[in-house]
Amino acid sequence: MTFYRTMKRSIAAAIILSMLFTFASFPVHADASNADYSIANEFMKYSINSKTGGFSIETIDGHPQKAFDNNLPLLYKEDAARSNGTSFTTVRIDGKDFVFGQEYGWFGIDTKLHEPVVSEQNRLLTIAWDIKGYTITQKVSISIDPNNSRAGNIGISYDVKNNNATAGTVGIRLLLDNALGSEIDAPYALVDPSQPTIVETEYSGDNLPQQIRYVDSLSASNKTAYALLSGWSGNKDVNVDKVIVGHWINLANTRYDYTPNPSVDFTNYSNKYLVPDTATAYYWNEKTIEPGQVRISEMLYGIGNFADQTKKEHVSIGIHTGNVYLANDKKGYENNGVFKAKVTIDNSVSGAKELIEPIVKLSLEEGLVFAATNTREYTVKISGGLNIGTVFDIPDVDIIAETQL
Repeated sequence: MTFYRTMKRSIAAAIILSMLFTFASFPVHADASNADYSIANEFMKYSINSKTGGFSIETIDGHPQKAFDNNLPLLYKEDAARSNGTSFTTVRIDGKDFVFGQEYGWFGIDTKLHEPVVSEQNRLLTIAWDIKGYTITQKVSISIDPNNSRAGNIGISYDVKNNNATAGTVGIRLLLDNALGSEIDAPYALVDPSQPTIVETEYSGDNLPQQIRYVDSLSASNKTAYALLSGWSGNKDVNVDKVIVGHWINLANTRYDYTPNPSVDFTNYSNKYLVPDTATAYYWNEKTIEPGQVRISEMLYGIGNFADQTKKEHVSIGIHTGNVYLANDKKGYENNGVFKAKVTIDNSVSGAKELIEPIVKLSLEEGLVFAATNTREYTVKISGGLNIGTVFDIPDVDIIAETQL
């Protein structure tokens, strides 16, 4: 493990040096004192270094029902003084790729990375970057409300404003070097809860999940991270369009496009790199932005949703829902008011017990009904029970928002 950490640091340094040679990146050995900005609640913390551009996502107290996820880096982190640099964002503008925050003066392209701004009582961190007539603003948000999805997750947003006189196309790729602590660089990725993704795979269209779960063990996990692929602000058309789960070396050696190699198992030492290393690229597809318009892209990353009312119980229930929007005529809802929810029953919390054929009863507020029952009640029996350390997903629960006449 020590050898690989040294090797990975060298690989990261080589990539950064390559970027310096071709892109005039941030100085690798910049003085990082007084350059760290962060926001935090009692569960999570996000930090960014305004000199190096590196960022980190980690827990503080972590999940309120779990004892083993305190002070846990959720991205690969080299040391406490300098954020990792192995996770980064690429902005594709009119077919050309630019790494967020870097300088491109050597190519005659003016850029400006603004100083980070912490606001909303230390719950919102924004940093803007100007390039080629666009302003890309990365916003990171958390909440102190335990029932808010941004209590256990970091809300990540990219607002792209076109300041030019003509329209252009912009796409975004966020590469996260997934981790579950300093000793786990290759957590298992669970897109399908019954079958882990162990080889490089792309998910898009109908195969795109609502969430991806990352775990330290397939049999008795006690450390978990989640990527929630929908928005958190209530804005439309902000969700992730495509995901590639793969080996960090392959994904980090590309700035945007990558074709997954199904022969690469990124979870063990059998791959050609002889090291396991999980990374995920989240894409918001290229879209046209008219002059003066703003394109918003959002997702969440953290330890999942947890309900305050289960805090004293020996099981955790997380609920992640899509959004429902009014139709243009304001008389009904888009998609006939149908949206999806995913319910996660987590039996890996501290003090968990074996659950014998548990029954989950879900209920909705007035004005909402389950499509399966056409009522506000929905019951699911988990056949076979839940062993300690296991997690059960109730996916794609269709909910209908009834039109109020």
